Amino acid sequence: MISTRFVWTVIIGIALLILLLAATYVIPLLIGPGAKKQAFVADPIVLQIESPTADIVIEPFHRTITEAGENQLEIHADRAEINQKESIFRLRNIDRTVFHGNEGRNLTLRSDEGYWDQNKRELRVSGNVAGSIALQGDPEPVEFASDWVLYAWQAKRIDGGDLVSMNYGAYRTQGRLIGIDLVENTITLTGDVISHITADAFESTSWKDPKPILITARQATYDRGRKLLEYNGQPQMRSGDNILKSHVMRMEMENRFRFAAEGDVDLAVKIKSSGGHETTAIRVTSNFLLADVNSGEILMRGRVQIKQPSATLSAEDIRFQLDKDAQEVIGMSAHSEVFYRNETLSAMADHAIFNPVEDRLIISGNAQIQTGHNNQLEAMIINIFPNRRYYSADDQVSMRFIPPGNRQPDPSPPTGASIAMIPRLQPGIPITAQCRHMEMDENKGLIILQGDVRGRQDPYAFGAEIVQFDYEIQTGEIISVHATGNVNFAQANQVITADILEYQSQKNTLDLEGNAMFWQDSNQIRADRFQYRDDTGEIYLVGHVDMTLENRQSNPGDSRVPGSGGPIRLKADQGVINDREGKARFLENIKVEMDGWIIKCSELQLEYEPLTRAIYSIIGLDSVEIQKDDLKANGSSLTYNMKNSIITLRGSETEKCSVWTGERGSHADQIDIYLMENRVVIEQGISMVLPSTLTGSNHE
Repeated sequence: MISTRFVWTVIIGIALLILLLAATYVIPLLIGPGAKKQAFVADPIVLQIESPTADIVIEPFHRTITEAGENQLEIHADRAEINQKESIFRLRNIDRTVFHGNEGRNLTLRSDEGYWDQNKRELRVSGNVAGSIALQGDPEPVEFASDWVLYAWQAKRIDGGDLVSMNYGAYRTQGRLIGIDLVENTITLTGDVISHITADAFESTSWKDPKPILITARQATYDRGRKLLEYNGQPQMRSGDNILKSHVMRMEMENRFRFAAEGDVDLAVKIKSSGGHETTAIRVTSNFLLADVNSGEILMRGRVQIKQPSATLSAEDIRFQLDKDAQEVIGMSAHSEVFYRNETLSAMADHAIFNPVEDRLIISGNAQIQTGHNNQLEAMIINIFPNRRYYSADDQVSMRFIPPGNRQPDPSPPTGASIAMIPRLQPGIPITAQCRHMEMDENKGLIILQGDVRGRQDPYAFGAEIVQFDYEIQTGEIISVHATGNVNFAQANQVITADILEYQSQKNTLDLEGNAMFWQDSNQIRADRFQYRDDTGEIYLVGHVDMTLENRQSNPGDSRVPGSGGPIRLKADQGVINDREGKARFLENIKVEMDGWIIKCSELQLEYEPLTRAIYSIIGLDSVEIQKDDLKANGSSLTYNMKNSIITLRGSETEKCSVWTGERGSHADQIDIYLMENRVVIEQGISMVLPSTLTGSNHE
């Protein structure tokens, strides 16, 4: 995965190679400022030292040549054989030849022999040629050696060849040919150019543990006027195991020190772990690289890719900012077709910013990520903390997650209206959601959606202000779901709402708290809290239970049957519904209302058909009361068989049940109310025909 060490290593590898490349700054010391023209490339020269018969021999020899009243050339040799007619000097054992240039520049040559042509103003020397160049104020001169050197006074150029080496302190450079154009102010080394820079060159710098640098190319040209150093011919820089390759490398040294590489730029960096036991290889490729060492900025452009065994980052443009003194990466930005991948994550975006202090990668503009547990995330802005495996997203957030496992077939849905619809997660079915903000922590197995959350897992749709998923880290299996704020679940014509939802997959329980409510067509259930247990199929209702249920039975619309002409409303303090068995039980402060009938008791039991949801039995227990119009009855228990339309009221062992119409009343062990026949049967008492107020009919 991407890390501060990963990004820093890439940058320090590039920056160190660039800084070390500055060693070739030795070349500018050879010449002074001049016109901004193309570099001169020397042609190979075969040096032949031949002269006519000498008529003068001078031992030792010393000559000073002046121009415009100033010394321009001094020649010191052990012997000079001079042909005065041809003005040719053949020199032996040249001890010192000094060229005095402008701005305090001095060039000194030594060799075994030489050839000075006074008319052509040319000096050719060969055999152990050694020289040095010194600038005024520079305490250390540049030293060089070659097999031969040709100095052309008129052409203002110096050529050397066969094997050229140059030294300046810790810097060593060699090539086959050298060409110095004093008019164009360029120096060109050609043929197997090799630059060596030892670690001594960096003793005064802030770079830690610098390694020697090796630079190879077929040609290196320094343009003093343009302050431009250019390597051509497959240049390559190497520092230890770190290698930088490209078609062309350029270094600019005017105002700001800048380095550029063009054409198949390839940087290979190897780093060791903090313990030094493991080595990580990092590869950086692009079409163009531009680095400003002074400002600490590095730009790579054109199919940029940073790759290590566990992570890859690519984009069209990547820019790094670093503090070279503190050796710290300040930041990184990437633009256009940004792609990042590690062992557990892949990401895409239009832009990316890396913050090394926080170890955070920020991607924006059509940002997308996909994690190892089938998590997919899209947003305008996504924050990635790779080492922590933590992600956050903002603005137009969209998530997709697939719970692991194979989906098991759901039981056949009931054909009638359900008393309660309980949502549950389905393995293998994608969960999708949209929100304003999202957080995902894969180390903790946590997903948090915030801000107008809207989601779906077929066949359910859900919404809330905050939804939290907890899942098992290794398998990705969801352990729990916690939702708060305007929670709602919907399926077809069924809706559940609450203030808080808590789902526990391992326990197969679902809790709804705070104004919990269920709707299905005309069916409604309200309570302070719902709890569903999947193992038993029971739904527990706690606090202020309020139900409005459509009564489905065989004789709907018969006005003589309570509940057939409208919904049944039930209130209680608590209850439990077993939708699999078609049973329900309610406790405390129970009140049932149906077609003008009111039933009160301390416990109520319902039985209904699980498929049709038709209620066929109501049982009331403990202090039962019945009322309709002026009819009142009470007893210890009540049974209402909706199939035969008989209400049976019973007394207890210590107290009989009673029925009253106005001021008339009766007491008995049992009272049966035959609704279809409009009569009441009182056990151990009398039988009587009920008035119309009892049943709501016009029959006596």
